[in-house]
Amino acid sequence: MTLEEVSRNYNIDTKKLILFEEKGLTGCRDKNGFFDFRADDIQRISLILALQDIGMDIGDIRHYLSLCPKGDKSIEGRIRLLRKQRYRLLEEIHEKQKVLDSLDFMIYKMKEEEKV
Repeated sequence: MTLEEVSRNYNIDTKKLILFEEKGLTGCRDKNGFFDFRADDIQRISLILALQDIGMDIGDIRHYLSLCPKGDKSIEGRIRLLRKQRYRLLEEIHEKQKVLDSLDFMIYKMKEEEKV
């Protein structure tokens, strides 16, 4: 499939597909430099999008993808990367919770002042 076909059929921005290629996450060009996507390329792109959706950065995505061809031998390494991302996400949640707590306290104080 061409770049435009993949973009249209899977609702993925062409710029994003080109970026994946430029960052070395995919290898979807033929010998003449044209995009030529196969079924396994689509699966890889789907995985890249899923990893992006969970907030993984390009470097960790590249590392994760490098482990995939090793199959079962790389499961621990892939789980380690996913756990690392989970930890990052929890840290973000905790930081947001602190902000939310501060906001709630400000509202509480204002309501208390209003009663006076």
